[in-house]
Amino acid sequence: MAEGESAPRAWRTPVTVQAPGGAAVRTRVTGETSEPPVPFTPGVVVNAGQAGYFRTAYSPGLWAALVARLPGLAPVDQLGLLYDSRALGDAGVAPMSDFFEAARRLPADADPVVVQALAGQLLALDDLHDELPGQAVFRGYALSRLGPIAARLGWTPRGIA
Repeated sequence: MAEGESAPRAWRTPVTVQAPGGAAVRTRVTGETSEPPVPFTPGVVVNAGQAGYFRTAYSPGLWAALVARLPGLAPVDQLGLLYDSRALGDAGVAPMSDFFEAARRLPADADPVVVQALAGQLLALDDLHDELPGQAVFRGYALSRLGPIAARLGWTPRGIA
């Protein structure tokens, strides 16, 4: 190392991992060689409680088991999965279908903050479809997700502007 240079530093990232039905386990992970605090089994939530500032990409098998549990997860973790799947889909790291599956599984009685986030994500995606041939199909999907929530709240459907 040349004079005045410091050794490379690694981020120490606090990570909370929660197995299905288990208590959360917190650890500090350094680099790619760190061992997870619990085995990454199907349905495990990485960044449980969403205290870490990072995105989590799951393998297809782990994602399928986790998204099946989405209705029973804490609202903060539902929100984290919606945001992670959308951001990773936008970046091409995970399929955008992961976001749509999370949106499909979100219950109509979800926490209002989670519902607001879902509506915002769907609105942003609708903007990307602006005046494209598939916009009507996308809006149909978005309404299929938001319609049951609106019905639960007593809203009456009206035409789309």
